[in-house]
Amino acid sequence: MKTTVQIFAILALMITTGCQESEKAHIQIPITSANFKTIAGMQWILQQMTVDGEAIELVGEKPFIQFEVNENKVTGFASINRFFGSVEIDSDGRVQWPGPFGSTRMAGPPEQMKQETVFLKTLPKTKRLNKAGINLHAASADGQTELIFYVPVE
Repeated sequence: MKTTVQIFAILALMITTGCQESEKAHIQIPITSANFKTIAGMQWILQQMTVDGEAIELVGEKPFIQFEVNENKVTGFASINRFFGSVEIDSDGRVQWPGPFGSTRMAGPPEQMKQETVFLKTLPKTKRLNKAGINLHAASADGQTELIFYVPVE
């Protein structure tokens, strides 16, 4: 009987600890000009893309982005081509993507070309960035468009 009670106590403790860790991963920290450095220099791989409330299935090699804080630059891979551009984040966390993105001009499979076009049109629609654990959320003002990126844990 004593062993059974101990097992239940251990299980309850494990569940409680697991729930607390899960809750920490869901706390979103707004990215502002003051903490922009916390997301710089890492390769953020696209995990999920929602455009106007519709989930877009990702195919092939996934897009990724990287931020360079000192120059307010963003670079990355859009599905087939590399891209580059500018990003501005103010002290309130408002994000702007000035100017169009530049990119290489290679062709690839039609489904990846479509994904690349959607990604490069969607990224500038995002107006805020939030970090939650290993995830970076880029969302539109109304929340209907969202890109969720992650940093692989090594």
